[in-house]
Amino acid sequence: MLTDKQKLSKSKKSSHVRPEDSHLKPTGKAVFHDNAKNDPTGKVIGEIQTMVNAYSEDLNTSIELHKLGAKTELTAEIEKFLAQPLDGLYKLHTKLEEDIKSIIDIHIQQFLKSKSDLVHSAFRTKTEFNDLHYCIVLNEDTLDNRLDIFDFYNDYDLSALSDKFPVYIQFVPLYLIDKINIDHPLVLA
Repeated sequence: MLTDKQKLSKSKKSSHVRPEDSHLKPTGKAVFHDNAKNDPTGKVIGEIQTMVNAYSEDLNTSIELHKLGAKTELTAEIEKFLAQPLDGLYKLHTKLEEDIKSIIDIHIQQFLKSKSDLVHSAFRTKTEFNDLHYCIVLNEDTLDNRLDIFDFYNDYDLSALSDKFPVYIQFVPLYLIDKINIDHPLVLA
């Protein structure tokens, strides 16, 4: 019977690079796509790789310092979580919700950027419950232009995210921009 180490060694010897994978090249510990700048999937993989590498360095430092009895920010957070697990779960939940809202915000910004011929400007507005509320100023406020924007809204509204993170879109005329309680403008250029 083979040990895990022997199995791994055997699988390495029998592995080969498939022709369809020839555009991939190893960079450090992960496989990264050559054309990441033009490839959204490659770009995301690269971002994840960067985050994992940063966490890996923090983890390795924490492990070594923990052996010596020293605390890092990571070990202090772990100890706090172990002492108060419910508080830690609540903080994690809150952080995840904020991260999801941020991703939705970026997605909306990208969509509006793709419709820059229709959109003069757009803003995320401040609301009492920190909702995903947007005010959009159209270059030409017509029913067709509004329907083009609502294509995104309708697709989003059918997604599972819309129940937990509803998006509100309001069209406003240019002369009312100064009356909007702006959280931040969306960059459309």
